[in-house]
Amino acid sequence: MKIEFKKHCHALIFLVLTQSLLAQPPSEETPEKPEIRVMGFSENGECLPLLQIRVEEFLRARLFMLHNQVYFDADSAAFPARYRVLSPTQTQNFQPESALPGEVANEQNNIQHHLLNILAYRLRQHPKEAIRVYGEKRYTETVKKYLLDTWMIESARIAVSPFAGSSQQYPNVEIQASEWLLQPVLVRDTLREVYPRSLQFSL
Repeated sequence: MKIEFKKHCHALIFLVLTQSLLAQPPSEETPEKPEIRVMGFSENGECLPLLQIRVEEFLRARLFMLHNQVYFDADSAAFPARYRVLSPTQTQNFQPESALPGEVANEQNNIQHHLLNILAYRLRQHPKEAIRVYGEKRYTETVKKYLLDTWMIESARIAVSPFAGSSQQYPNVEIQASEWLLQPVLVRDTLREVYPRSLQFSL
């Protein structure tokens, strides 16, 4: 009985202490809030306290030239992979301005690789316009077939002729068209600049 009493007393004391601790009012001390510091980097790389983030928008218009030649690989009359070949369905929503997306450094190439699509789009817009494709037969036929089958341009509006002299040995075609059909592509977009360009967070 003596041992059981001690166990009982210990349990009772533990229960009382536990209840007492639980019954204590919460501490009035406010937990310390972490401080987050944000630094911005200036144009010359200097790290400065950030006062504001500024976003500026600029409307810009750019002209991309069209070169009237399509280059093939010497051993194939198929379009090289760099040229953008569309399906008949895709031509329904094509716009010359949509030819631009891609790596910024290659924007001119992105436009040039859509040359046939841009020309076909403009031929659709102006049914009285026509073109003549110069080059070796297998290359000119590839171009004509694409315009006929994919863009549904009438055959009578696409004339083909061989190059004069030794030029016909080169794997390319040259397209003769009106100044309007070959005019530069005008692209309008919005350029956003954020200052500072990079941030640094620390606790």
